Amino acid sequence: MLGRPANALRTIARALTGRPGRSARSRAAFAVTIAVVSAMMAPSGLVTATLTRPHLTEWTANWLGTARQVTPPPNPGYELEAFDPARVAYAPGGLRLSIRDDPVTIDGTTYQYRSGAITGYQRQAYTYGRFSARIFIPCAHGAIVNWPAFWLVGNPYKWPATGEIDVIEGLGGHAWWHFHYQDAAGQPASYGGEAPGSHCGWHTYAVEWRPDAITWYYDHSLVGTVTAHITTKPMFPVFSYSLTNPDSARCTRYPDACGGPIDPAAVMRVRDFTVQRFPCPMRALLLRSLRVPWEPGRAATAGSRRTGS
Repeated sequence: MLGRPANALRTIARALTGRPGRSARSRAAFAVTIAVVSAMMAPSGLVTATLTRPHLTEWTANWLGTARQVTPPPNPGYELEAFDPARVAYAPGGLRLSIRDDPVTIDGTTYQYRSGAITGYQRQAYTYGRFSARIFIPCAHGAIVNWPAFWLVGNPYKWPATGEIDVIEGLGGHAWWHFHYQDAAGQPASYGGEAPGSHCGWHTYAVEWRPDAITWYYDHSLVGTVTAHITTKPMFPVFSYSLTNPDSARCTRYPDACGGPIDPAAVMRVRDFTVQRFPCPMRALLLRSLRVPWEPGRAATAGSRRTGS
């Protein structure tokens, strides 16, 4: 419901469309303007957060595939796993992504392991907001094992043109944040950094994506900020648990761009995933021009959902 802003818009619409001599074309153009303005003034707030079975329509348990399909990973050249829905488990306590040493061949390529991932591809996408989750990251001797990741990627998936925000990923045994984009020459480019401290076990990871900045928070502490090349494309969330080949050309050349030590027995767990939507950048300015007070959306409405604790 738009409430007071909607009333203001209706008043303006009646005043303008009712003027004598106004052409059908101008009335149609104004109607489009009203529709766009109404969309900009839609409420913000907690819009989705669930990893439990009743809401599987919001997720697909593989990489851009159909339900129950075993799919190749995003980077077949150096990843060792295929994503198998059987490695995804939903429970009241959240999500479990596991690994199994069980080779599978897809399109002529054999993957040594089967692992778990869920994506919101074609099921949920957002432009701007705060994305947060509490994640259990397995370690061995203080190093993050495998390649756990919580990330957002452009919808539709046209990497790097539509961008990628890595909220947290375990690379080289450490926790990293990144923003990937397409530069002026059409080539992939990125910003990022390694987060200090230990990230073994349960921790809270969040990113705030705004028109002028992307900001990362680990356990509520600021770890990184990017203020250039900010994407405006919608993005869908991904939780994935991958493994990389340390002998591949990429991992040999860029060891900090690949996962940590391989541990097929490790299990990545996720709970308390939330998305807090931000208002359209023009919304506050528009409401000020209409002299209508703005009230942010409530995060505890009946339609809000979150994962089990």
